Amino acid sequence: EEALGLLQQMRRRGIPRNRITFNTLISACEKAAKLDQAIELLGQLEAEGHVPDVITYSALISACEKTGAWQAAEGYFRDMRRRGLRPDTITYNALISALDKGGQPQRALSVFRSMDSAQVKRDVVSYCAVMSAFASAGDADSAEALLQELHAWRLPPTLAVYHELIRAHVAAGQWQQARDQLDRIQAQGLRPTGFTFSLLIQAAEAAGNAQAVADLKRLADGYGLQVLPPTARPTPSAVRR
Repeated sequence: EEALGLLQQMRRRGIPRNRITFNTLISACEKAAKLDQAIELLGQLEAEGHVPDVITYSALISACEKTGAWQAAEGYFRDMRRRGLRPDTITYNALISALDKGGQPQRALSVFRSMDSAQVKRDVVSYCAVMSAFASAGDADSAEALLQELHAWRLPPTLAVYHELIRAHVAAGQWQQARDQLDRIQAQGLRPTGFTFSLLIQAAEAAGNAQAVADLKRLADGYGLQVLPPTARPTPSAVRR
């Protein structure tokens, strides 16, 4: 509403609006998860004779991700390609994340693989986004395979990558493999966070391993960390930023 209100103020004051103006407002709607307003702004952008670009569509697809509208995300992706626009890494990552949120791991993997033929470079966020989809589906084997691929491309895994692996193993009922990720994190020279320990403690509790719960809490205390609730998990798009 604020974005649309600002647009109306600009109209009343005779301030010219261009594509950059609309892209900025659409991005603001994306951050606020206001998909309907972002779509309305797209309509106004076109009504005023401007042509949407890759930034416009990337923001729209990301807004779809935040609202779970994976089918709309696919639609905007097809639309931008019909217009002759070439999706970039950010666009692909947003679409993969939207498919993850929509519970579509195989579609997410298909889009991820299509980046090769489209000659679009994958980054760590690309891998993290598709790993998140497999983690949500409890497909730990596919998530682990993607980690090996990440290493093969000499892309250093981030903490978020290991969080997705923990989630994947937890969902698959594999407590020890989930716990092993903490060793991997430390071996990579990364520092675990309160959220890392929250995921592991949750896994240990689900496995009925009271000793592991106590050990993990002591480790977290040793790091001076406050254990965060699992609901605090950042989205892939948030990791991107």
